[in-house]
Amino acid sequence: MRDPQRLDLFGLTASREKGRAPLNASFQVFLAAFGLKRGDKAARAWLREIQANNVGGHPDNSIIVAAAARREVDMGLVTRS
Repeated sequence: MRDPQRLDLFGLTASREKGRAPLNASFQVFLAAFGLKRGDKAARAWLREIQANNVGGHPDNSIIVAAAARREVDMGLVTRS
């Protein structure tokens, strides 16, 4: 498990992160905030890059949180749990 202080949201598009960072419907909230903060063009570019990295998907936050607790994933993008 990586040190949470060293996790880099923007680094999730790097090739070393391929297949990591499970996502779910809460991701839509994150992406909307990303677009407001960085702009729609940057959000679309980041989304294309994260999709190209073959990230996983899960139906709800609790599955992602539980997987992180079991150390099956290093991190997941959730809004609350």
